[in-house]
Amino acid sequence: MVETIGDFLDITKEEIINFIFENASNLIIIINEKFKIEYYNKKPHYQLLGYNPKEVIGKSPLDFIHPKERNYIIKSLNKVFEGIEEKIDIRLKNKEKNYKWFEINGRRIVDHLGITRVILISKEIFKYKKIKNLLRKRDIDKKPYSIYDSFTELSFWKLFQPKQFKVALEKSYEMLEFVINNIPQYIAWKDKNLVYLGCNFNFAQKIGVKNPINVIGKTDLDFFLVEKEIKASIEKERRILELGQPEFHVIESWSKTNGEKKIFDTNRIPLHDNEGNVVGILVTYEDITDRNKAEEALTESEKKYRDLAELLPDVIYNADTNLNITYVNPVALEKFKYTQKEFNNGVKISQVIADEEEMKARENLKKIFQGQITKSHEYLMKKKDGSTFYASIHSRPIYKDKKIIGLRGIIHDISERKLSEQKLKQSEKELRRLNKELKQKVIESTQELRESEKKLREQNIQLKKLDQIKNDFISLAAHELKTPLISISGYTDYILLKHDDNLKPEIKEDLLIIKRNINRLQGLMNKLLDVMKIDENNLELEKTSVKINDLIKNCIKELTYQINNKNHEIIINMDAEIRLNVDFTRIFHVFTNLLSNAIKFTPDKGRIEVSAMKEDHYFTFKIMDDGIGLTENEIGRLFKKFEMLNQSNDTKEKGTGTGLGLYISKGIVEAHGGKIWATSEGRDKGSSFFFTLPI
Repeated sequence: MVETIGDFLDITKEEIINFIFENASNLIIIINEKFKIEYYNKKPHYQLLGYNPKEVIGKSPLDFIHPKERNYIIKSLNKVFEGIEEKIDIRLKNKEKNYKWFEINGRRIVDHLGITRVILISKEIFKYKKIKNLLRKRDIDKKPYSIYDSFTELSFWKLFQPKQFKVALEKSYEMLEFVINNIPQYIAWKDKNLVYLGCNFNFAQKIGVKNPINVIGKTDLDFFLVEKEIKASIEKERRILELGQPEFHVIESWSKTNGEKKIFDTNRIPLHDNEGNVVGILVTYEDITDRNKAEEALTESEKKYRDLAELLPDVIYNADTNLNITYVNPVALEKFKYTQKEFNNGVKISQVIADEEEMKARENLKKIFQGQITKSHEYLMKKKDGSTFYASIHSRPIYKDKKIIGLRGIIHDISERKLSEQKLKQSEKELRRLNKELKQKVIESTQELRESEKKLREQNIQLKKLDQIKNDFISLAAHELKTPLISISGYTDYILLKHDDNLKPEIKEDLLIIKRNINRLQGLMNKLLDVMKIDENNLELEKTSVKINDLIKNCIKELTYQINNKNHEIIINMDAEIRLNVDFTRIFHVFTNLLSNAIKFTPDKGRIEVSAMKEDHYFTFKIMDDGIGLTENEIGRLFKKFEMLNQSNDTKEKGTGTGLGLYISKGIVEAHGGKIWATSEGRDKGSSFFFTLPI
């Protein structure tokens, strides 16, 4: 006894399988892992879909499936390849490019080589049959063709006679299905007990159901989680079933499990049978969540715009194409003195612009209504009471559906700026006048200066001539006086020397007085000659290597009488070996002059210190005393020609000297390439004199 098909020979197996496959009423195909068809039973495929082998073998099953269901079938086939059996409903395209519904069963098969394939068996089904069976289960209708009776509100169902009903039912259902599955709305229909009779694909997907058939026989309680929303929806639908009156464009919200809310524009229409009795309800939903958000955002934006417009210090306005002002912010009421009611009743742009600005305004407004982007323009504005102010207006066109329907602008008061500009212009005018006058005065002053300069040059020439005459006179006088002075001095020395023993004391004293005055006169003439040379930068120097310490000691020795007379302490604080290349006589004069002044202006028993410090390429010498000191004014007068300070308290010292000592000392130091200066902390705080000599 043969118990299984495997007991036959291989050839017997092949014959039996081919016989069964080719005589089956279902479509059978085998596909490989690349989703390519390797086998199909020819006879059923040709009878049901009209395809021949060349049109099927090597093709993908996706080529014959409705586009909307391709992603769905791919997921299902992947599951089958993983070993999970699947049963799904899809639409297959025939050769005439029409779609038929099939129920497909899939199973994985593995051959002796380990190659995996999937066998698919497809059975043709009719949607209306499933619906009819489900309706029968719920005892909605015991009569045949109950779908017709349940959907009599859809007028195209009434176009067919009963004897044509079966064909008409199929055709009209296909048309109905095509329409409701290809519109963006979510559509569902229910019986009087609010039990679902069907829905379109959009609705099914929205509530998380794979296939519209799966909603049949269920209620809202099976799909929706928010009880409050379900109860509100049920109450509305019961009211519509009771009253038999539709409700259109009711805004409702659905809550999802993740807390997200969707906003819908909902229509509910009662369905009637042939006798006008309400037998169900048709509900359509349009998702307006995005539109609602956009409207809310627009409303919020408009609110922000209005809030901003009301806070701005400038006038904000809108106007239509007839130049009627359609909106103003509160600032405009105060600025133009019109009431809000007057603006609402109609105020034209021409009423707020001064008459003399009308032509300019019309030209600019014409450009704006032509879509041009213009710059801001300045106008003289007019208030209701006739008063005016200046403003800058910046306007832009308002578009709707790419058509200009008006304009929007900002009016900024620039009266203060205009007033400032006018004042500035007046100031500029006055400034130009003053500038012109100033130029004239400058010209006159320049002329006067030129004349004064000319006179000064002439006077300077004259002074130079006089100075030269003076110098020539002093030089001549000095030289002319030298000869008789030498004779007088010589004869005086001769008399004192030859007749010293025979001279009476009073005659000898007189001769000594003559001798001292001759020496003073010779010293004065030498000083005057030195001043002339210093003034002419013509002081001659005879430099030799001089040991400065010895030079200072000689100075102190010469001044011994003055030092002892005032009982001063003289301190030399320097390197005894300092040697400099200087004019001995001239530098001797500088030290003598500075020490003599220190002795002169330091009270008895004073202290005078001479020091030296090497700095870079020169020595700085310092003569410091603890005498009567110097004021700032006195320091500023030092080293000037013929300047005598007369600070000494000793009446014998007052009025003595020529005022040339420091001037000549300054000239000698500068002739050596050094500089000289003095410091003091004030009266009775001593003085310090400094001068430098290059190494």
